[in-house]
Amino acid sequence: DVAGHRKFIIAEYQATTQEFKKIGKDVESNYSSMNFDVAKLVMDRATTKSMGGIVTIDHYVKTPQQLSSDISNIAQSSGGKVILGEFGAPIPDINGKMSEVEQAEWVRGVLELLSENPNVIGLNYWINTGGSTEIWREDGTPKAAAIELKNFFQEVNKK
Repeated sequence: DVAGHRKFIIAEYQATTQEFKKIGKDVESNYSSMNFDVAKLVMDRATTKSMGGIVTIDHYVKTPQQLSSDISNIAQSSGGKVILGEFGAPIPDINGKMSEVEQAEWVRGVLELLSENPNVIGLNYWINTGGSTEIWREDGTPKAAAIELKNFFQEVNKK
């Protein structure tokens, strides 16, 4: 029920926006994260506009280039800007096995491409620990990909 889902997420967005305004809070809410295929189906231009012009996707792909291209495609079709609610690698069925160095290179490639993509306004790496895309070891030490994330944002902040 695509039409019903659109109606629901718009009403949810409007309700939370109004309630925060009532109590004098400037809060952005209801970034309704959905996988890329669902977002392509649900987030048409009217829906995206009604939800503040934002599309939030959880998207796992083989290459950094595909991730950036898919973001550009969803931004164009929806008329909105994109937040990556989830992304990461490796997903064994998509990326195969990756060494720690390969994972770090993949993450760096994504960050470089997304920093140049004007359609991206936010991102959330998934997952900290406990999954194939983890960037921290169980003992609390960072893997190379965590260091890449940290270094990338420190470099951006210096510019």
